[in-house]
Amino acid sequence: IWDSVIAAPPTVDLSPAAHLGTLVGFPTGIWYDGPTSATTSITLRGWTVMADLTAVGFVWDMGSPDVDERTQHRSRLSGRADDWAAVHTYEASGLHEVAISVTWTGTATLTGPVLDPVVVDLGQAQLTTAVDYHVRQSVPVLTG
Repeated sequence: IWDSVIAAPPTVDLSPAAHLGTLVGFPTGIWYDGPTSATTSITLRGWTVMADLTAVGFVWDMGSPDVDERTQHRSRLSGRADDWAAVHTYEASGLHEVAISVTWTGTATLTGPVLDPVVVDLGQAQLTTAVDYHVRQSVPVLTG
């Protein structure tokens, strides 16, 4: 059921965007712009299974060993491009692997010709994906 509803891994949404990178000391906004609910049904020989899934948690690992206890940001909200779920400020330059894990929960309801509906808890599934994020150090040069 999980595979039939949630086929694609989550996307890592950053501002500045992953292909641009950021500078040490500047904030990076993070959010999840993918689906937060899904429904599917499968029918075979008069029996139907309908699944309802909901994203219930988001964890961003900023791949930032320079801020040990602040390397992960957790939220029950996905955020948006104009309303970030969290903000991270890098303290060291380099290539950082930024990952997002989305936790899904759901139920499935089985119905059939001689059966009252049966609801089953599907538990949780976690999907994770990562991107490389370049963090650069800007050094001012005084001239004069």
